[in-house]
Amino acid sequence: MTKFSTDHPLPPRHLELIGEIAVQWSFIEFLMLEAISEITEVDPTKGIFLTTNLGYQSRLSLLQVYGNSLKEKGMPEGAEFLKLLEALSQSYGIRNKYVHSHYLSNGIASDPTLSNVRLKGKLQIVEEAITVATLEADSDRLYEAGDRFLAFLQRFDLCIGPSRKTPT
Repeated sequence: MTKFSTDHPLPPRHLELIGEIAVQWSFIEFLMLEAISEITEVDPTKGIFLTTNLGYQSRLSLLQVYGNSLKEKGMPEGAEFLKLLEALSQSYGIRNKYVHSHYLSNGIASDPTLSNVRLKGKLQIVEEAITVATLEADSDRLYEAGDRFLAFLQRFDLCIGPSRKTPT
């Protein structure tokens, strides 16, 4: 296998962990799509066509409707589901932080600097050194959020297809 090579400022372990974060988010996102299809009782093969082009906020809103309906029926699982969705929202923020940022290096420090431009009412440029420990902790958060989400869905016989396994 040929190794990819480029002149970017990220050490190999940083690249590996950012890749893990991206893949773990992809797993969570697919679970969301599958759950929406199954909750709405749409054939998963057809449902994936309906849900794939929905943005994250739309997917989240559909799942929140389900969680709120459980809560309104007096089922304690409704509140639990809504808390899981909050964890997924935090995971989405973590994923975006690393996947959509720019990375800088002065060639001296071992940890690159993440640089993010924000335009919410005013221009902000946020720079933050990114350590391996921080990336590992954030990667673990995504893994745990996805694992808890899948476990919850499977308690309701959702997302239990033969290929459904938690990533290791």
